[in-house]
Amino acid sequence: MNESGGGSGLKPTLNFPGVLGQSIASIGLTASVAVNIPIIYGIAGAGTWITYLVATVAILLVALNINQFAGKFASSGGLSVFVKESLGPWAGIMTAWALTLAYVIVGMCVLAGFSESVHAMFQHLHLPFHSAVFYVLCMAACTTLACWEVRFSALLMLVTEVLSVTVITILCFIILKRHGFTVDFSQITLQGVSFSGVRSGLVLAVLSFTAFESATTLGNETNNPLKTIPRAVFIAPLVAGIFFIFAAYVLALAFHSSPVSILTSDDPLELLARQMGLADFAVWIAFGASVCFFGAALANLTAAARIIFFLARKGYLPKELAVVHKRGTPQTALITAGLLGAIGAMTFAFTGCKSMELFNYTGTVATFGFLVAYFLVSIGAPIYLYRQGELTILTLLVSVLSALFLLFVAVGSIYPVPPGPEKYLPLIFLGLFVGGGIVFTSIYRFSNAGNHDGG
Repeated sequence: MNESGGGSGLKPTLNFPGVLGQSIASIGLTASVAVNIPIIYGIAGAGTWITYLVATVAILLVALNINQFAGKFASSGGLSVFVKESLGPWAGIMTAWALTLAYVIVGMCVLAGFSESVHAMFQHLHLPFHSAVFYVLCMAACTTLACWEVRFSALLMLVTEVLSVTVITILCFIILKRHGFTVDFSQITLQGVSFSGVRSGLVLAVLSFTAFESATTLGNETNNPLKTIPRAVFIAPLVAGIFFIFAAYVLALAFHSSPVSILTSDDPLELLARQMGLADFAVWIAFGASVCFFGAALANLTAAARIIFFLARKGYLPKELAVVHKRGTPQTALITAGLLGAIGAMTFAFTGCKSMELFNYTGTVATFGFLVAYFLVSIGAPIYLYRQGELTILTLLVSVLSALFLLFVAVGSIYPVPPGPEKYLPLIFLGLFVGGGIVFTSIYRFSNAGNHDGG
């Protein structure tokens, strides 16, 4: 059921490159490489690349489940509409709330990453810096661009990812050249790799892909969405997975041959470049990371605003948030999402929380929102297909495997119980999710909003 436009006021102007840019930018390829791969290497060692290979397969299974719906429904509600069609209106609204939390909080996460990357770049250039200032500047710029025109901002996201990935790719080829382009048999044969190491690393590797589905929130703004969005939803994690596997292999090669451990550094890639005598290139690494984080901030702001817009049109949020600008963008929802992200990040900054601490805390909390949405889609897909008379052994197997993978990741995120403040993060998400659920359930019971389609 193609609801593109659908009386919502949003204009279908996006083609495949823009939709793909939305999904890829939401993943944040360079950010995941710079932050997650060094951590996973410390856990899985030579098995880092195989960890990402397994994670890529798992996420592609989730993408296949999403596409069971994305080829039939297009709406700014994204995955929440898919869950509604399989598990009912209440489950759909809870999915929308989980995604709202995820996109807004991950917006704070990428603001922190942007600030940290700009700080590193400014240190090289001996320029003054304050994290709160760049939280505001980044979100203000993203909100302005997103309000201007979705087609321009979506293509800009794709450009930022190409630029940032180019920097990391150059670094990887420099590393390969210095090692004579020889095959690292210790990685190929998984020398010294343990199952427990790969299992622990797999949790982080899967989390590297979160928000890849954000293109589904552009259903009302995409030309031919029932074909364009499914392609983007599958191709984005496929491209990301190939890049992650390549980068994991090359960086593991560099980490293993490093004369001193660099994994305890706040910026392992920058330190690696310095050890290789590429001090000037370290500036470009910081630049590439900041560009990547900016694109991710813009992408997650775009997705958050569409979910907020959808909830407002359904009657679960103030109707003012469903206002559409003459350019065809949900301007009020965009400004609201931007303010929530900026104010949240600034609050942490003024309490003395460092950018990387904010990055880790908010990234973890946001991930639980994505896992809830992915899991509900995975268990909902076979139910929907069964009702349509389209369920096969293969589609059932895909759904079961993806649901099991997601449960594994969720359990691995909370057990063994992490040390320090991290152990409270699942409880924080649970409190926010249940609290919002109570509010939305109350509204659902006393209104007819859940009976309307569209948005």
